[in-house]
Amino acid sequence: MKVLYLTQDKYDDLCADWAKVLAHWSRLSTGAPKEGESVGWPDCIFCLKFNNLAPNVPVNGCQGCPIEAITGKSGCMESPHTDVMRTFRRVYHEARRPRETNEQHSARVMTNFEFKAKALIELNWLEAAFKKWKENVKIVT
Repeated sequence: MKVLYLTQDKYDDLCADWAKVLAHWSRLSTGAPKEGESVGWPDCIFCLKFNNLAPNVPVNGCQGCPIEAITGKSGCMESPHTDVMRTFRRVYHEARRPRETNEQHSARVMTNFEFKAKALIELNWLEAAFKKWKENVKIVT
């Protein structure tokens, strides 16, 4: 990972975003998401700020995202997120119950043991990534 030169304000903002990302994955790894919370980009503050799939973000891949800065890849490639998404989709499609709404089904998938285990791997990876990210930030005035 290359050195990132940030102003103090930008660093503080991104640290607050890291806290939100870590809290999100902590909830998912314990099977206790907020109502409607899921694994996709609408629930990730980094995606909402940097991913061009989000509204009002220019087409630039994930340029500026701290995860992209660490992995060198967009879309959280080279992180455990891909495996989490794969597990979520598989469990989601295998465990459907009759007359269950999408929201009910998604919430039930979030309590699946295998999904929570994958989410915990993601959380642990993110905690290490945050530490690495902080070590490579230089504050500029």
